[in-house]
Amino acid sequence: MRIRLKSFPFFLLPLLAVMAVNIAGCANTVSTQPTFFDTLPELFTKKYSSAEITAVRQNFKIDPPQYSQALGEMLLWQMNKKSPETAKEFARIPDLNDGIDSKEAKAIISICNLIKDLNIPPDFFEAKPGESAFHSDDKTGLTPELFALREMILVGKGDQKYSALLQALLWGYMDGYFQQDNNPLKNYQGALKFVKPIWGSMEGPRWEKFEDVVRRLNTSELINYYERKNFTYEFYDSGNWVGSIFVSGARPSLIFEKKQGNCDAYSTFTEECLRRAGYETWIKITDIPEGEHATVLFKDKGGIYLFDNAYFQVRCSGIIGPFKSENEAIETYFD
Repeated sequence: MRIRLKSFPFFLLPLLAVMAVNIAGCANTVSTQPTFFDTLPELFTKKYSSAEITAVRQNFKIDPPQYSQALGEMLLWQMNKKSPETAKEFARIPDLNDGIDSKEAKAIISICNLIKDLNIPPDFFEAKPGESAFHSDDKTGLTPELFALREMILVGKGDQKYSALLQALLWGYMDGYFQQDNNPLKNYQGALKFVKPIWGSMEGPRWEKFEDVVRRLNTSELINYYERKNFTYEFYDSGNWVGSIFVSGARPSLIFEKKQGNCDAYSTFTEECLRRAGYETWIKITDIPEGEHATVLFKDKGGIYLFDNAYFQVRCSGIIGPFKSENEAIETYFD
């Protein structure tokens, strides 16, 4: 439910116009962490000799903490030789860009072993006409391993993104979730089923910072899953006011901090996640018997989808669609 304007002092219009520009500018600013492609561009064009490869591996066995960074960089180089697209997306994972520790290096060894025997066709990671830009729809002619790898790479496409699925793959090995005889690519059954056991209760240092979480939730189904597990509906005045003027809705981080909120708080968080992930998305305000209700709409696979987890958590449906138009989505949902 939304709160309407209390009054409107027109002398504040110039101030509000400036504030609106600033707010819009902030909403489109995404802080990004440099990746290996930014800090070590020569890494992927470097050539390691057989003797150098052997030396790096032996040094890591002798002193893992001292040589984990060197081994990690060499493994990314080897991954790049096998599949440049996989290496590029893997290098975006934030965990690796503040330095590679021995645990991460051992996990990268396991992941390199997963893909070393895969026959990856040309243009394998290009989205097909009519296919979602965020996950793979067509399994035709693909082994389970290739289908899984393709989806993991597609999720990371975009200038401001990395693949939450590749990160989960890394975490799975780091945390001991995958056993030596367990091939997570072969057993892959979709993004959500893959991340659930690895993400667990979504608590602890990995889930404390708003920026980290929003960047990680980079498909609509992952956003929906996170909201349903972490947020509950609670009405409160979530807007930003200048005196008696309602300037804008809730900060996207508000519901993340409180873990509860009204439709305004839900929708700004949802829209922020979807926008960062590369979706075309917008908030729609609809008059309902109880007042006004905010939902989020977004486009995918040529259709429009409605996203709502806050209709008093009674009628909320998560994600529904596809629809041909915004009007069809709204009329269907509130019918």
